Formats: sequence, structure tokens, C-alpha cells
Amino acid sequence: MKPNSARTSRSIQYGLTAVVLICALCVYSVKTFANDVAIETVASDVMSQAEYQATLNNRDDSEITLHGAQAGIAHAQVKMALLYEQGDKVKQSDEEALFWFQMAANQDHPQAQYNLGLMLLDGRGAEQDLAGSEYWIERAALQDYLPAILHLARGANIHSPLQEQELQWLTTAAEMGDAVSQLQLGYYYLGQYSLGHNLSKAEFWLNNAAKHGLYDAQSALIELYTLSIYQMEDEELAHHWRQIAALSAVSLESDKK
Repeated sequence: MKPNSARTSRSIQYGLTAVVLICALCVYSVKTFANDVAIETVASDVMSQAEYQATLNNRDDSEITLHGAQAGIAHAQVKMALLYEQGDKVKQSDEEALFWFQMAANQDHPQAQYNLGLMLLDGRGAEQDLAGSEYWIERAALQDYLPAILHLARGANIHSPLQEQELQWLTTAAEMGDAVSQLQLGYYYLGQYSLGHNLSKAEFWLNNAAKHGLYDAQSALIELYTLSIYQMEDEELAHHWRQIAALSAVSLESDKK
């Protein structure tokens, strides 16, 4: 009877061991499944966040810009005007563009003042208004807005005596490093020589324009240092600018090809 009892005891032990192993496997399986579900949930959340961010990045912000413009933010008003002017995200409308440029211009926003001036000059969004155009562009220029300054400088007629303000804008553009304005100013002072003006200003501005690589300025300097009419003959400087002008001419021909 004892052997049978021992076998029974061992059987019970084996059975209990098997139950424990099965329970352990069940717990492990449950944990693994839970982990898998958690990983999938996190991945799903990450994808949702990425998709959400993409939605935000691609969102049409014209409504937000409009709210800002209506709240009186000058930068938003300029942005709104540009959207209407270009027909970007909104229906193109010169009238609406003019309205928002006007609103921002009234707050001394230089870009708005300049663009408003151009629209009035072209008669876009309203009837052409040359006086109004000049007024707004000059206001932008007075805030050192370079496009406005260049616009006024380009409008100067260098072939006749310039008005004080015209000369001021041309000089300001030249001083800000605009090579074309430097060339124009050099030409202007060169033309004023016959009226008894000193050629120092012509030489200075032509040199600045020539150093920017402008062939016309380099050619003008060659004449300045060669022609006796200017009384500034200098063969060394004339030779220097001939060499540079020759290289510039080659570069210009290459660009045409």
C-alpha cells in the first residue's frame, strides 16, 4: 500500500506542477498580449499625432490672418492684402487688396505704404491717383524702405538739373549700395561738369559703381581719365579700368550665350 501511496503523492505533485506551469503560461500570454496592445495603441497615438500635425501644417491660415487684420494688426493686414492681390487662398480682388494696404499704411507700415502707392500709380483697385501714389511711396521711403527709395531714385531724370528731393533720393539709394543709382549719380555729376561743377563727386560714384562690376561705369572712368575735356588725364588709372572693362565685356558676352 505504501508504494501506491507514494505514486499517488508524486502524481499529485506532478499535477500541481503542471497546473502552476499552465497558470504561468497563461499569465505570460496575458502580459504579452497586453504589451502588444499597448505598443499598438502607442503607435496608433503617434500616427494620430503625426497626422494631426500634418493637418495643422497644411491648414489654410487665411481665416486666422483675416482675424488678425480685423483686430488691427498691421502685419496681418499687409498679408491679407497680398493674399487678395495674388489670389492666394482667396478670390483675387484688387479692391480688397487696396483696402487692406490702406489700413496698414495708415499705421505707418512701410511695405503697405509702398504697395498702396504702386496700386494708385497703376490705377488698380481704384482710379489712378498720381499725387496719392507719390505721397505714399515717399512716406515709405522716409522710413528707409529700400524698394520705395529705389523707385524714387529710378524716377530721377539725370539729363536735366535735379530737384533737391530727387537728388536726395538718388543719393540715398547710392549710399545704401545700389550700383545702378551710383552709376546714375556719377553720370549726373559728370553732366554737371559743363555747368562748372567739380568732378570729384562724379569720379567717386563712378568708381563705386565700377567696383560693383558695371561695365558702363568702367567705360565712363576710362573716358574721365583719358579725355582732356575733363582735365583729369591719368594713363595709369585709364589702363587699369581698360583691363577691368575688357574682362567685364567678356563676362557680358558669355552671359548672352
